[in-house]
Amino acid sequence: MSDIAAKTAVEQRLQRIEDLLDQLERRGSALGRDPARELFDNLLELHGVALARLIAALARTRDGGDLLARLAHDPTVEAVMLLHSLHPDDAATRIRRALAGLIDEGIDASLVALAGRQATVSLNSPPAGGHLMQRVETALYAAAPELERLTIRPAAHARPEAAQLESA
Repeated sequence: MSDIAAKTAVEQRLQRIEDLLDQLERRGSALGRDPARELFDNLLELHGVALARLIAALARTRDGGDLLARLAHDPTVEAVMLLHSLHPDDAATRIRRALAGLIDEGIDASLVALAGRQATVSLNSPPAGGHLMQRVETALYAAAPELERLTIRPAAHARPEAAQLESA
C-alpha cells in the first residue's frame, strides 16, 4: 500500500471511530452495544496496522531484529504482538519457552506435536494434582493464544484418566 493510500485508510478509520463515538453519546446504553463493538474492532484494527508498520520499519534497521526479539519478550509488548498475530517467534518456539519456564515450578513437560492450531504436550513426570494440569494449560494458552486444542498426555506411569486434559 502506498503512503497516500495508507494515510487515507487511517483517516477513514479515524473518521469512523469519531462517528461511532457520536452514536454512543446520542444513544442509550442498550442501543450503544453494537456501535461500541464496532468501535472496539476499529480501534483494535488501527492499532494492529500501526504496530505492524512499526515492526516492519524496525526490522529494516541495522539492529532492529535484535531489538524486536528483546521487545517480544517484554510481557506487555508480547501480549500486544500476540493479540495482533505479530509475534516474531512461531508457536512451537513460544510453547517450548513456556514449557521451559514451568521447570522452575517443578513441572517437566515437552512438546510432542504441533499441527495447525492443535498441540500435544507430554508430562515427563507424574502430575502432582489437578492444579498442575491447569497451570500447564494456562501457560501454553498464554504463550500461543492461537491454539484451538491442547492435549496434555500424562507421564507413562501416571493414571491416564486422571491426567488427560482436552481443551477447546
